[in-house]
Amino acid sequence: MHLKILKYKWVALVLFLSFLVLYPTIFNDFLNWDDTKHLFGNHTVRQLSVRNIAEMFLSTVNTTYIPVTIFSYALEYKLAQYNPVIYHLDNLVLHLIVVLLVYQLSIKMSLSQRAAGIACVIFAIHPMHVESYAWVTARKDVLYSIFYLLAMLSYVQYLNTSARKYFIVTVIMGFLSMLSKPMALTLPLILLLIDWFQGRYDIRKALVEKIPFFVYIIPLVLITYSLNTHMFTIETSLWQSFLIFVWTLTFYLIKFFVPLEYIPIYPMPEPISIFNISYTISMAVFVLTAILLFVYRKNKWWIFGFVFYLSSIFCLLRYGKINEIMVADRYMYLPSLGFCLFLGVAIDQLLVKCSTVKRNILSIILICLCASLAYQSRMLIHVWHDNLTFWNYIILKSPNEAIAYTNRCSEYAQQKQYEQALADCQKAIELAPDKVEGMINRGIIYLNTKRYQEALADFNEAVLREPEFENARYNRGNLYYYTKKYDLALKDYAQALRLNPNYSAAYLNRGIIYLNQKKYKQAYSDLNNAIRLDPNEPKAYYSRGVIYLNHKKMNEALKDFNQAIKLDPQFAKAYQNRGVLRYRQGQYQQALNDMTKALEYKPDFAFAYLNRSFIQRALGNNEQAFIDASTAKSLGQKVDKAYLDSLKGGIL
Repeated sequence: MHLKILKYKWVALVLFLSFLVLYPTIFNDFLNWDDTKHLFGNHTVRQLSVRNIAEMFLSTVNTTYIPVTIFSYALEYKLAQYNPVIYHLDNLVLHLIVVLLVYQLSIKMSLSQRAAGIACVIFAIHPMHVESYAWVTARKDVLYSIFYLLAMLSYVQYLNTSARKYFIVTVIMGFLSMLSKPMALTLPLILLLIDWFQGRYDIRKALVEKIPFFVYIIPLVLITYSLNTHMFTIETSLWQSFLIFVWTLTFYLIKFFVPLEYIPIYPMPEPISIFNISYTISMAVFVLTAILLFVYRKNKWWIFGFVFYLSSIFCLLRYGKINEIMVADRYMYLPSLGFCLFLGVAIDQLLVKCSTVKRNILSIILICLCASLAYQSRMLIHVWHDNLTFWNYIILKSPNEAIAYTNRCSEYAQQKQYEQALADCQKAIELAPDKVEGMINRGIIYLNTKRYQEALADFNEAVLREPEFENARYNRGNLYYYTKKYDLALKDYAQALRLNPNYSAAYLNRGIIYLNQKKYKQAYSDLNNAIRLDPNEPKAYYSRGVIYLNHKKMNEALKDFNQAIKLDPQFAKAYQNRGVLRYRQGQYQQALNDMTKALEYKPDFAFAYLNRSFIQRALGNNEQAFIDASTAKSLGQKVDKAYLDSLKGGIL
């Protein structure tokens, strides 16, 4: 009992020290690099309804089927909406749970407490793992790893006890892991590796037992593959394909064992030639690894570590150039586990064999190495702090990454730093002239700075190049909307919605146009869809409230105006229309308060002044009514002269 308590004290210390090193990630922000697609642009996370949960399991996000991961976002949204602290805190907690499971697995696989502790420390603070918990979108890495490790633990328990219930748990955990990230398709290979490691020689039985896993793996793999076939291009010769394979295979080995520099987006070495130093080094490491595998083929932990790595990452090893990211640190999150266990065992055995003096020296060296890993992880966490910090770092390290300029441009535009944004757009277009994202961003900047002709030229070109890209249609629709070409705007919004039936912003803007055209039925339908897809959009509630007000459905209108104000406490138009509603109901003092609130947030709001003058008159405040009516007129609002005359001097 005493030893068991000591064991948990040890792992608790590892978790506590890891938290001290990694906790700054909690204060990071969201990033405009897939966080927008997984969270802000994903309507299913905004409401834990049966319909939304069903849609999570019947749809993909960014061409990836990850319903369990999306469900975890929905739970967080229910708790804290878009508060990044909650999402980052959960990512860190999930990472620490993975560390705890690594420790449990190590003990189950007969590592000593010290070896298990060393393996845990390496896994917890290795800088290659930062991306998987510092980036909200990478939630799928830590989440699938938890279920994956639980499957491994239950499988080891099954082998030790032959109890069928543990095998059933293994299948269920594998399924949940697969629903968190398709990379879990490698689990049957890892279970076969455990069979070998545990000395299970009934190969036929071991293979037959893996059949249940393929019942769900095969269809899920087919879904993922069918959605991502567009990524692959045939641009390389057989020799070049082999070089790319060697480069990706050894890339992760080098980054894990030589932890010097980490970049969220790694450029692919060009040209693809053995004379390119990157491929020369990769080939040398490839040969060295093959030699080490042969020389130490009897070292069970070394073979386990390498085969675990190869088996769990094979689906991400590239054999040719692709249109997306070639390599990434997050791909090594779980595949590095085998090497962590190997290092834990190797270092522990070395410490056992050393004399006391050498053991103390080696312990100091190990502490220094761990401190170095911890320092690098802490620095990398700050890289993921916010959009500008993140994209500035990538541009510093990889100055030819078009996506970095495109996304930094978006952030500058968000901050209304249009000159910097425009410069980044130009650079993105130069680096990737075949991509339309930079062109669309430039068009948005032109639109925001009222350079409408240049904006139209960019949007037209984007639509011409990518006629099936809904963002191009939507943004051109916005241009037509702002320039009051409503028929053209409606056509573009309709096309955007055809391409993406869940485009809430397109429903909202089209609904507003229909409302302005007094096509209330169409407006009502679009606004309902906008609210269904994004229940936290105040403009949708406000606009629907206007429809209710025009149709004298006062209770429904009041409810919508209240919701709009709740979501946006500075929404002047919502206060103004709620004031109109209350005026019509004879609630003059409340109506006055609403009009005053509207003017507090929009001091040049002519309609609010005019309506407040009517309310003041109803309250008998004729002098103030005259002042408000005069102000409304000076701001360009039509005010009947007879009405103004009737208020002069407070005479009714």
